Amino acid sequence: MSPNPTSQLADLGYLYSKALFSNWFFYHPYRLLIDCGEGCASYLDAEIFAIEKILLTHEHTDHTAGIPAFINLRNTTMGATNKDLDIYYPEGSQHIELLKNFISATQTRLKFVLTWIPIKVGTTLELDKTHYLKTFSVRHGFCPSLGYAIVEKRERLSPEFSHLTQEQIQLALRRGQIDKTRLRQSYEQMQIAHTGDAYSLDVDATSSKRRRFESPHRLVAQDA
Repeated sequence: MSPNPTSQLADLGYLYSKALFSNWFFYHPYRLLIDCGEGCASYLDAEIFAIEKILLTHEHTDHTAGIPAFINLRNTTMGATNKDLDIYYPEGSQHIELLKNFISATQTRLKFVLTWIPIKVGTTLELDKTHYLKTFSVRHGFCPSLGYAIVEKRERLSPEFSHLTQEQIQLALRRGQIDKTRLRQSYEQMQIAHTGDAYSLDVDATSSKRRRFESPHRLVAQDA
């Protein structure tokens, strides 16, 4: 039996990477599919009906060949066939435009709305009240390419009050000595970044607590 290239990443989802054959990453918390290589829909099975967004890193076949089967199965098998699907891809990807035209010509009776959305570096997509997805620049040959990062919006105690104990802060608030609006400071924390099999990673990954998976996909999961 050949080794299974699929890795289960704790509660994050599944990563499949076999160089030149198929690459995809299913991010379970937000039901996001990054890339859609051959066999992706077959492996995910009923999970395909939960996915509402496919994010393509670039146009190479090992990252996109599974899209026709994915769309066909979403449309014809038992499940939520009326759930809309958005496919995001790097702006200027000629091969993806050809794939889009092929899907349009062969899938003429879709039960859901399929939307193809070209995006560029710096695009953000809200996921919920405290998380958003952002695209960043990566390098992969000569084709347009993007990396995707999920960022959490957080709050922490402002540095100017870090020398105070909890009791001192509560007392100062009761006495009106601290402006409550200045007590907390907003900041952002990268949760995970995925670059496909690109050669560079242009995200702010400053934490020393990181995990890297390279086979050949490069996936960085940053601890809280």
